[in-house]
Amino acid sequence: MQLEHALAVVTGGSSGIGFATAERFIAEGARVVISGRNAEKLQQAADKLGENALPVMANAANPEDMRRLYQTAVGRFKCNVDVVVANAGVSRQTPLRDTTLEQFSELLDINVGGVFSTVREALPFLARPASIVLVASLAASQGTKNFSAYCASKAAVVSLAKCFAADLVELGVRVNSISPESPIR
Repeated sequence: MQLEHALAVVTGGSSGIGFATAERFIAEGARVVISGRNAEKLQQAADKLGENALPVMANAANPEDMRRLYQTAVGRFKCNVDVVVANAGVSRQTPLRDTTLEQFSELLDINVGGVFSTVREALPFLARPASIVLVASLAASQGTKNFSAYCASKAAVVSLAKCFAADLVELGVRVNSISPESPIR
């Protein structure tokens, strides 16, 4: 019960790494707010996670959604946020010859802008000390055919973790990134 009474927020918590993280946090005693953009999947995940999970519809790349997410979390559980896991993101092919700048930018906005909004909007709601984990990918250091936007976005997430750590250390906020195996082959 290492996280007993802790409050964690996990973006992209309705499936995959985000869901598994929320599940583990709850097993360790935390109360967890999960967010996502699909209401049905989000509710199904919360039902599986049980009474210590709160689903909140939110787009990580939308600062207003993220602000509302943290306000809801703190309002419901009557404490500041101890852990933020910025996990929300997408992976899709972006072949160089066939991808427009708009398509490239959209993926970066979700994967990089979403991480930025997730962390920035969390600041007024964080406990001291607190921990922030950014989910990157091994793709950050790989060159993978047809996935330039995804690989670039995950490299940016690794860099953001280093910069955020430098920015927030004086506030007692630890920032790390993790790089699981890439979902692309």
